[in-house]
Amino acid sequence: MLNTIRKDDNVLMEIIVNLQNKIRLIKEELINIRYAMQWANNNVVNSVILSKEEIEFSINKLKREKVPFKNAEEALNLSEVNVLSKNMKIIYMVKIPLTLEETFRRIIIRPVKRPNNIVIKTEYKEILKGINTLYGIKNKCETYSHVTICKETNLVDLAKDLCIARIINSLNSTCSTTNGHQVPTLEEIRSGVILLNQFNGELEINTTSQEINGTHVVMYHNSTIKINNQIFSNMEAKSIETIPAILQPIPLEKEYIELLSLEALKDLHIRNIHRINALKKATFSIGSLITATLLITIILFLFLRKRSVKIQYVEKEIVKPSTNQEITSTNKTNHVPTYVSFNDLPFY
Repeated sequence: MLNTIRKDDNVLMEIIVNLQNKIRLIKEELINIRYAMQWANNNVVNSVILSKEEIEFSINKLKREKVPFKNAEEALNLSEVNVLSKNMKIIYMVKIPLTLEETFRRIIIRPVKRPNNIVIKTEYKEILKGINTLYGIKNKCETYSHVTICKETNLVDLAKDLCIARIINSLNSTCSTTNGHQVPTLEEIRSGVILLNQFNGELEINTTSQEINGTHVVMYHNSTIKINNQIFSNMEAKSIETIPAILQPIPLEKEYIELLSLEALKDLHIRNIHRINALKKATFSIGSLITATLLITIILFLFLRKRSVKIQYVEKEIVKPSTNQEITSTNKTNHVPTYVSFNDLPFY
């Protein structure tokens, strides 16, 4: 019975753990879906909710369209996303752009003021020029890294245009004109490019000033200019590469002079202190070892000498003149010799 109850408890615990894991996974999926819906408002694709097959399909589609990208995240940035809901379903749509194989050149269009303050009326600030096609850009195109993608709905075909299209192709044109009050005299086209439209004033570049009169395009790089008390800068940080010399003979060494800085002297002083301390420790260790050896040697010598001192006995035989009585007595004593011991004599 006990074994059966224990087995039932183990099965119940496994069921509970599996349910907890499933609940945690569902919670994570709901969080990802919520984030995906929030990011969709900013046209950002949440790649977490996409499967591996869906991501590979998107990448392969962009490769076929010859759209340059470096990784999957950059490829998904080129796409658009929409979220739709129907009944209890949420539809997450990723739009992959379909592009033309033709490469276009983007041209900036700005009207130039005439002396009578008359300008050509233009509807587009930028146009795209292909080999045999010309498009005007109505709305701003999306730029990803160094790639610009324009929607077809934002482009206007200028093939039948009699003004801008013919001017670009260096042909006789027929254009509408208007007054140039709305055209600025000073306009920064982009970083490093400034358009001076019928400008009359002073231009200062770094420390050099110059009077400007008329229409000019000012292009500058790694410098700062000042126009009508307005300062414009275009700085680019670039590391300088070392170029090796083509021929550089080795000079003969006349003398060697070693120059030490304060930091080098400080390091040398610290190293010398460490070395002196190490030598002191080594000297102290050797002296202690020698002293201990001498003490042990002296103690052993005294101990061995003390054990070698013995009490020695000096013995001497005394011979008396022979008489009958003595002979008789000696016979009685079995000729036992007589000894005199000198036990009380010190021995050195």
